[in-house]
Amino acid sequence: MTTAAEMAELIGVGVDPELDLPGAGGAVGGAGPRERTSDQIRVFDALSVRAPRVPAEVARRSGLSTAAVLGALGTLDLEGSVRERATGWVRVT
Repeated sequence: MTTAAEMAELIGVGVDPELDLPGAGGAVGGAGPRERTSDQIRVFDALSVRAPRVPAEVARRSGLSTAAVLGALGTLDLEGSVRERATGWVRVT
């Protein structure tokens, strides 16, 4: 995977290919936004708005594997809820 569009295709979310951002309609077919999985909720809750955290730290705080954390971070990044900074990940909302 090299783009958000490829990641979105794997999880079944519509993406505007020109912008490489989620489309204005959210999910494909005009459906409402997708609900977060329990892993995504745990990862989101383990992040801070101010202090960036590396995936290993998020894994420790959430009780998930690093691989599960990376997957959840990718999905949360696609929906715009988290951002990667030079020193780790932070919550946006």
